[in-house]
Amino acid sequence: MKNKFFILLVSLFVVLLLSGCGKSAEKKEVTINIIDENSTILYNKKIKTKQEDLLSLLEELPVEVKYKDLNSSNGTYIVSLLGKDEKKENSNMYYWVFYVNDNPILESISVVKLEDKTTYKFVYEKTSY
Repeated sequence: MKNKFFILLVSLFVVLLLSGCGKSAEKKEVTINIIDENSTILYNKKIKTKQEDLLSLLEELPVEVKYKDLNSSNGTYIVSLLGKDEKKENSNMYYWVFYVNDNPILESISVVKLEDKTTYKFVYEKTSY
C-alpha cells in the first residue's frame, strides 16, 4: 500500500512539474521599423523575442535608444532613436511617434505589450507651430 501511495505521489509531482514547464514566455515574431522625417527606413527587422513589452525589446536591440521616464502614471516615452533627438528648430518641432500595425499609439512604450506577428513602427515626425 505504501509503495502504491509513493508511486502516485511521484507521478503527481512529475505531472505538476511538467505542466509548469510550458508556462515560460512564448517567442513572438515582431517587426520593428524606424523611419526618419524624410520617410527613409533607418531600421527594418523581423525579430523573435520572449520579451513581453516594447520597452524591454528596444533595450535589447542594437539600436541607440534614449527615453524619458516621466513618472509612474505617464510611463516611458522615446526622446531619441539612432541619434535623432526630439527638438525644436525655428518654427518646427521634431518628435517620435510610434504605431502598432499602422495605428498611432498614445500610450507610453513601457505599457505596450508585444503581440505575435505585429509591426511596431517609430516615425520621426515634424510639425510646425
